[in-house]
Amino acid sequence: MSLNLLNEYLHCPQLWLANLEGSSDSLNSDFLDESSTQRYHRLSSPKKRQQFLLSRWLIKYAVNHLFGIHFEDVVIDDNTDTCPKLPQLTSPFFCSLSHSHDWVAIVFADLPCGVDIEIKKPRNNMIGMAKSFMSEREYELYSSNTSQDYFYQCWCIKEAFYKSLPRSTQFKTPFHTIDTGRLSQSPNCTLSSFTSEQYQLAVFISSTIEIMDAYLVTPPGNATQPFTSTSPMIVNWEQLPIRSLYK
Repeated sequence: MSLNLLNEYLHCPQLWLANLEGSSDSLNSDFLDESSTQRYHRLSSPKKRQQFLLSRWLIKYAVNHLFGIHFEDVVIDDNTDTCPKLPQLTSPFFCSLSHSHDWVAIVFADLPCGVDIEIKKPRNNMIGMAKSFMSEREYELYSSNTSQDYFYQCWCIKEAFYKSLPRSTQFKTPFHTIDTGRLSQSPNCTLSSFTSEQYQLAVFISSTIEIMDAYLVTPPGNATQPFTSTSPMIVNWEQLPIRSLYK
């Protein structure tokens, strides 16, 4: 696939969301490539196996939709401990992947990007965790009211930004040095945080954009609710338009 073709079809970043509910029973490992199959069998947790299957299925589904490559012909290289590679798609092409509990989120873009999704739940020693990854300013805000929403908002934004960095830079970037307020005010990137009742989602794009295509892929009859934008950290997006796609 040529660079021109990539630029033609990937005209803006793409966010793809899928939910395990109602889909995990219909997925098996038959569609996985060799490297994905090997990685799949190294997973011992049934939940992680379900997440893995849905994420690789969603990648193939999205690439088929975006670039017209037949689902069975989409090649996924899982010989990495980071996001899987798509060797058929030439540079510049970036992919970021995240999953938490029942949700899988993937971002495709022609520039560095990152996505993170987390289920919002109480954790042991959240104050200690917050102190370890928040900046001084963020920790002061958090410790004044110990808001669970703020905890996960900060974590997801930092994780999304971290994923957008080159591998060599990640090792030199502790989370407490990533300031969410500074990122949200930067004119050189696009940062957004979205929430649902149980989950927090953040997307980071390393350039200013005006629009992002977003798709919620669910089996017919699955009444999952899309994320809504409620965070003041949103840059350029007044809302996230979710398009529903069905298998």
